Amino acid sequence: MLDQAKKETLIVLIAAVVVSCALLFCIGYFGLQSVQFMNQIKTIKPDVANMKQQIEMNNIIDTTMAEPGSSDEAPKEIYKVEGIKLAPEDNFVKLIDDIVLVIRENQIAITKIGYEMDSSTNELQKANCSKMKLSMTMITTYSQLTKFVQQIADYKYLIEVDSMNIKGNRKNKEGLLEVSLVLSLYIQE
Repeated sequence: MLDQAKKETLIVLIAAVVVSCALLFCIGYFGLQSVQFMNQIKTIKPDVANMKQQIEMNNIIDTTMAEPGSSDEAPKEIYKVEGIKLAPEDNFVKLIDDIVLVIRENQIAITKIGYEMDSSTNELQKANCSKMKLSMTMITTYSQLTKFVQQIADYKYLIEVDSMNIKGNRKNKEGLLEVSLVLSLYIQE
């Protein structure tokens, strides 16, 4: 009988060890799953915030790059050069100064800037107008870029966004963008 009691105790002890191991395995497995889920939530939150900013930016770009005449706004006026007529590039100084001021107000870093005179259309020449393409590469955030584009869209003189290329730039800080932007500036002489 003693042997039978030892066997039953041993079986109960083995069963308790197996159940304990199964419980520890379940706790460990589901605990690990919970930790992984929490880490996924932490990594998704910034992505969701960036997506919201990108959607906001796309809405602004869509409204600023709409076809001329498609909105109820009055057409923008072309900047008129008054006083002494300078070399064509020099006549654009006021517009470029205003753009640089907007860039500074929004704390945007410019890494590259250049310009090219564009005399490709006869209509501009007939109207005694000149066109300059101003190209820039900027490092900025979504919110700074959104404010900049909105201010350019609200500017009293005609400035068109010819192209904009946005790339994520995570070298220095989270959330920075590298933006290549080409603007068309117009003056009437």
